[in-house]
Amino acid sequence: MSRNLWSTVGGNAMYRMVLCAGATLLAVATVRPATADDFTVCVYEGGDEAIVACTRMLTLNPNDPTPYANRGMAYHDKGDYTQAMTDFDQAIQLDPDFADAYQGRGHVHYSKGDYDLAIADFDRAIRLDPSSSAYHNRGMSYGSKGDYDRAITDFNRAIRLDPKSQLTYFNRAAAYYNKDDYDRAIADYDQVIRLDPNVALAYARRGDAHYRKGDYDHTIADANEAIRLDPEFAAAYVTRGEAYEVKNDLDHAIADFDEALRLNPSQADAQQGRERVQVLLKIGK
Repeated sequence: MSRNLWSTVGGNAMYRMVLCAGATLLAVATVRPATADDFTVCVYEGGDEAIVACTRMLTLNPNDPTPYANRGMAYHDKGDYTQAMTDFDQAIQLDPDFADAYQGRGHVHYSKGDYDLAIADFDRAIRLDPSSSAYHNRGMSYGSKGDYDRAITDFNRAIRLDPKSQLTYFNRAAAYYNKDDYDRAIADYDQVIRLDPNVALAYARRGDAHYRKGDYDHTIADANEAIRLDPEFAAAYVTRGEAYEVKNDLDHAIADFDEALRLNPSQADAQQGRERVQVLLKIGK
């Protein structure tokens, strides 16, 4: 087993902000009731409905940065990074101290793989508002560059501000894992599970860490729980199969690799594991 877990927690594993400025709340309260509905959809919903609602808000007040920022998040989530960037740039032009707009633009840079630009925007967001989400998201950017020490430093700051942030513990665990610090990774996965015992991925990743320590019984136990929570979790079958393989329980190993391939025929680790076990079974005959 040789896996970098960062790819597992990248992408959408950043905090998505609900962008809402107090001044905007006061401004919208003076507009006709339909606009209040638009405000709710623009701020708290996503997708095309949010884009339409934010656009209607901007027809009433084109100098309000908040609808631009929220529409930018909606465009980001649709994968339209060009329009998202345009909206965040406009929000920042209207309010250069709008911390969440810098965070939103940082999301766009992160999703495009422009990690240095993302870090620069999260830096500015932190200077304006040193929030847990801003430190977490900058940590994600450092981690995606392979700078796990800086990532961990930012995750530590985020956790001090929000000790119940399950996502931050999860991503700090991945950073520790990639530094081969499996004990600390396991401790963070423990905390994720304490906060929510129904996260199959946390059990699976803790099982990976136990595997790297040579603790195959705990690997199997964690994979069992991941599979109980998510019976179609192909990677958990692979992890458990690899642990059974090392313990020379070849029948259980090949059964797990077969199930992983049934769930995900392109699962390379499962195919390679199956081929290894078939060779071992032939040698044993």
